[in-house]
This record gives sequence, C-alpha cells and structure tokens, in this order.
Amino acid sequence: MLFYTKTFLLFWIVSFSLHFIFRKNQKVWPILLAISSSVFYGKLDTRFLLLVLAIAASDFVLGILIENETVQSKKRRLVVLSIIVNLTVLGFFKYFNFFISSTSDFLVALGFHPHIQLLKIVLPIGISFFTFESLSYVIEIYRSHMKASRNFIEYYLFIVFFPHLVAGPIIQPKLLIAQFQNGPKITEYKIKNGLWRFFVGISKKLLIADQLAYFVVDPVFTSPGMFNSLETWIGVIGYSFQIYFDFSGYSDMALGLAQVYGFELPENFNFPYLAKNIRDFWRRWHISLSTWLRDYLYISMGGGRGTRLEKYRNIFLTMLLGGVWHGASYNFVIWGLLHGVYITVSHIFNDFFESDKKLGSRFEIVQVLLTFALVTFAWIYFRADNLGTAHAIIKKLFAPSSLQTPNLSFVVFCFLGASVIYYVIARLNFFTFMDKTFSGKMGNGFVVAVIVTIVCLVMIFDKQYSPFIYFQF
Repeated sequence: MLFYTKTFLLFWIVSFSLHFIFRKNQKVWPILLAISSSVFYGKLDTRFLLLVLAIAASDFVLGILIENETVQSKKRRLVVLSIIVNLTVLGFFKYFNFFISSTSDFLVALGFHPHIQLLKIVLPIGISFFTFESLSYVIEIYRSHMKASRNFIEYYLFIVFFPHLVAGPIIQPKLLIAQFQNGPKITEYKIKNGLWRFFVGISKKLLIADQLAYFVVDPVFTSPGMFNSLETWIGVIGYSFQIYFDFSGYSDMALGLAQVYGFELPENFNFPYLAKNIRDFWRRWHISLSTWLRDYLYISMGGGRGTRLEKYRNIFLTMLLGGVWHGASYNFVIWGLLHGVYITVSHIFNDFFESDKKLGSRFEIVQVLLTFALVTFAWIYFRADNLGTAHAIIKKLFAPSSLQTPNLSFVVFCFLGASVIYYVIARLNFFTFMDKTFSGKMGNGFVVAVIVTIVCLVMIFDKQYSPFIYFQF
C-alpha cells in the first residue's frame, strides 16, 4: 500500500495504536510491529513475503555461525555463502531476463538465430533494498563491527520495518537493531515532528513531483518527437526536480513515520542540487546508498589504499555497479558509467590540480550549475524507457527551436515553482524553525493543521495511483 491512500491511513491508525499501547512491553511490541510490517508488504505483494522471510532467516543463522566461528577461513566461506545466496536471489529476479536477452542479441550479431524464450519474472518490490541490508548485517558481523542478534523477531523487524522497507533509506544494521533492543522512545516532540516530516514528504510527492511528471516530464519522455528543443529542455530539467521531490519525499515520509513509532532513521538527502562538484553531489544524494557502496564495495575492492590509478579504477567500478544496481537495462549501465566518469575525473582534478582548494567558494554558482547540468544529462538515460528514446531526446536538445510553445507559461510556472521551493527550503534552516514551532505554544495547533492537511491530500489523491519512482528498484 502507498503512503498516500485511505487504506494506509487505516493501517497506520491501527498499527500505531497497538504499538503505542504495548510500547513498554519488550516482548509484545516487536511482534506486533513485525506483523504490521509484514501486512504492509503483503498488501503490496503477498507473493514474496516468504522470500523476505527466507532471506532474513538465512542471514540470521549465518550471522550467528560467523560470530561463533573461530577459524578465519571458515568465517570467510560463510560470508561468501551469504553473498552468493543474496546476489543469486537478486540476480534471478532482477537480471536473469536481461542476461538472456543480451546473450541472444550477441548471438544474433554473430549470425546465429537462437529461439530463446524469456521467463515471466515479477520483480519483488524493494528487493534491492532488503537484500543489501541483509548483506550488510552479515558483513558487519564478519568485520567484528557488531554482535549477531539472537532474537529473530528483532532481526526480521530490521529487514521489514515498513517505513523503509521498499525504498530505503538503506540502514546500517547496528543503528536500527540497537534501537529495537532499547525499545521505542515515543515522545510528544517525536510524534509532532514525525507528523510534520510526513506532511513535508507527502506534499513533495503529490503537489510537486507528480504534477511535474504529469504536465512537464512524461509527455516529453513518452513522445519526444512531438516537442521542440525548448520544450525538451524543460522536460529534462523538470525530471531532475521530479525525481528529487519524489524520492526525497518518500524519505521524508519514512523518517517521519519512524519518528512517530519512536525510532530514528538516517537522513537520505541533503539538497544535492546545491552540490559544487559531483563528489559533493554523491555525499548529498541517496546518502544511504552512497554510504553502502563506499563501505561494502569500494573499500572491499581496496578503496584508495593502492596507487592513484587503482583508486580511480575502484571509484569507476563502484559507480558503474551502482548504476547496474538500479536496474537490468543498458540505460542504467550508461547512467552508472557516466557517473563513474564524472566522479573519477573530479578526483583526478582534485588530486593533481587541487581544484577544491583553488576554487574554494569562488565561482560557486558556476560550479553548482555545471554539476547540475552533468547530473541532469545523466538523468536522461535513467528516465528514458530505452536507448532509442534517450538518444532521440538528446538529439532534440540541440536541434533548432522556436520559442512558441503552447503550454510554455504553465510549464515554466511548474518548473520555476519547484525550483524556488527547493532553493528556499535549502537556504532557510526550515526544519530547525519548525522544531521550535512544534515545541512552542502554537505546536498543537500546527499538528492539527498538519493532520487535517494530510487527510485532505489522501482523500484527493487516493484514486490517482502514482507509485514512487524508486519502488521499481
């Protein structure tokens, strides 16, 4: 179920009421929350509840075995087993047909004509997120960064906790499991702030991201031949804001829901379009994935411990694999490749020419605009349905254009409105302001207004099914 439906509101009221009543009973509330999280996922896709349970059970057992094992070589084999199990599951559901079709295309190019039938595979929602989290748990135990949990419900809840289950943020296991062990810390402030954060997220999604998609982005990416260069530019830039408001909106809702239940999730965005270079962008965008790739992929390949050439290789491969993680498509491969090139070149400039030190805050606007332009260009491959559409849009960007656009005034209004909102929130310490507001005398009035607005938004948009962009990963 989506966060902005009447079904979810009913689920939330029942789930939180039970959670609040039994919040001090350490034996009861984890079971209730695990059940409600399972119901949440089952409502999205009942077919794969057993898959989630099997992955959780497998790594729960392997975690204990790894911690109890004293022989390093055997520990390593157990970790490898976990990696094989998780990546096999992920690979089958997400990449099997892509591998088969790519093999078929290669054979056709060689002159063969194979008759290969693709399987009808349904991708489990959130599979990339919960497999990565389960893997990180085992690796953290292997690295002796945490103790293995002996409470399966506690560990299962780490995997299925519904606010972050299907689209992150990807949680460091020790951060969330430790909170479950200590029990929920529900306070009036957390409930108020969580509701406000949820309101911010649902507003980003329904009032900005979905409107940009409907009026600006989808028409251009669906039928690029019908639009001139100026309209295409607006559509492409519009997608940069759509995906930000869509994904950061989900993260805001997830963090807000977790707060209401008495837990804290890490921030996943920090105004990425104000980044001054591509390295800064990846410290601000989808922070939990960037951190995961750094901790478990980049460092495992050697990180920056070798020569500079080896460091650049590791950086490039990490970003390329990060692109592949997003989906089984050449578009995502190219998107990851572009970011691999971007960030590698950025490191080279900083290593050899000390670009960060020399530029400093000078030309900040130019740096921000250049970074935004590079990211926006890469988003074309991320959004386009196939390479043909991506290349048609790129070609249209640089074609001669007329300024006469039928819907230009409304389109520009949507785009500029999203940009202004983004910039104002970024420059004003808005959440700190709201924290003070909620803790003040007017806090209760704001909470009532926020709740009423959330309910109104749900009632208005309940039938307009528009899933979060990152649900497909």
